Amino acid sequence: MTEKALAPSVKVTSQDPKGCKFMSIVSQSYDKAGLTPEQAQRLNETSGLGDVVDDWIEANRYFGLDDRSCFYGYRPINIEIQVKRLCRIFDCHGSANHELLEAIKTGHVKLPEGAESWFAVPNWRKLGRIFGNTYLDAVQTMLMALRANLVDKFTCHLDLTGNQYPFSLRQKVKSDDVWKNIRNRQNDSDILIIPGQLGLRHFGLTDTQAFEKMVNGEFPLGVFANGCMLLTHPDRMINNTRPFMYCSGDEVCGGGKCWKTNVLLYEFCCNQIKLKSCSSDTGYHGMSTSTGFVLEG
Repeated sequence: MTEKALAPSVKVTSQDPKGCKFMSIVSQSYDKAGLTPEQAQRLNETSGLGDVVDDWIEANRYFGLDDRSCFYGYRPINIEIQVKRLCRIFDCHGSANHELLEAIKTGHVKLPEGAESWFAVPNWRKLGRIFGNTYLDAVQTMLMALRANLVDKFTCHLDLTGNQYPFSLRQKVKSDDVWKNIRNRQNDSDILIIPGQLGLRHFGLTDTQAFEKMVNGEFPLGVFANGCMLLTHPDRMINNTRPFMYCSGDEVCGGGKCWKTNVLLYEFCCNQIKLKSCSSDTGYHGMSTSTGFVLEG
């Protein structure tokens, strides 16, 4: 059964029979709680309920559909919900570029060919209060958020602190230039929006082969961007049948001035998402390279 076959001719609202059924479940939970007037008032004054409901709906609206996207492991989340989720996770009170959001909503800005959806990524260079002053600082902050939000489902196999040996991490020059262009075009917004794909386009290719296949304006994503996308799409890697993700937009240095071409990788193993280093030509049959796209015009 496909999503198209299930799609209604009009959108269901809370006033329709199916919507009323959903609202009745909420009512039953509320009544079951047996709140005092003071507790009910505190609930009414507490923010975040709408975000929780939005997240639950997005996570379950495609449940049971038998198609390639279900096998692949995730469904793209609405871009506005992604922005809200990242702001909540990183305690960021900023926003994305309003004009671009409106253009996406109205359909005036289309996804480039090859992109799966729109993705939100924090502008770490602007948000120094949260992410620090360097790319490595930003990655460490993002990884702490992954640990906090995925609980025991994430572990990092890199010594990012440099306690065992000197370690440095940076974006490749090409990727850094692209992100600079994106920041400039989106007026240095706190949350940046990019068209992207999380691996289906380059599934089964080494990062070198993926580079050869990339179209004009397509660029590889690094540890930070991929990690933020896992924060907004935690079901992207839910078991070991999902393609692992090369972070080909970054370079690592284990000391001195030798920046290695070996890539970093998010993989699913032993019921955990793991971040580790690997050779770009190792085990690529289960790997993929996630990429972003630069908007034209």
